[in-house]
Amino acid sequence: MGNARKIAHDLLPPILEKFGLESAIEELVDEYNMSKKVNIKSNIEYPKGELDKTQELHVFRVFQELINNSVRHGKSKNIALDFVKNKEDISIDYKDDGVGFSQEIIDQKKGLGMKNIESRVELLNGELIIQSAIDEGIKVSIIF
Repeated sequence: MGNARKIAHDLLPPILEKFGLESAIEELVDEYNMSKKVNIKSNIEYPKGELDKTQELHVFRVFQELINNSVRHGKSKNIALDFVKNKEDISIDYKDDGVGFSQEIIDQKKGLGMKNIESRVELLNGELIIQSAIDEGIKVSIIF
């Protein structure tokens, strides 16, 4: 029974279902900040219910993947994320101070995490821009 509960939790985190996307992202940020692995500064201006539940799950998973990649692969100490609803669209601006990588690597050696991000942004009918250079961290912009 414990495994089934964990699988269900992983598929749709209860906080996302119960309190919405903004609260789920804030909790994710808080968990990482409390772990002392990384310092995340966030600006979230998202009106509840702007996206449907499936879209909110995609956005949440994108944030999870970005933060996880920054900590695990980028060795980042600081992350800044903005998630804002503008008049015409929703934008995500994300950057870290990690080890970064060359632009050629972005094009040639995408890992499963980056492919997942691309797929989710595609499902949101969004645009994904990734910029990085060695020793300059990563900057990701998503507009949908």
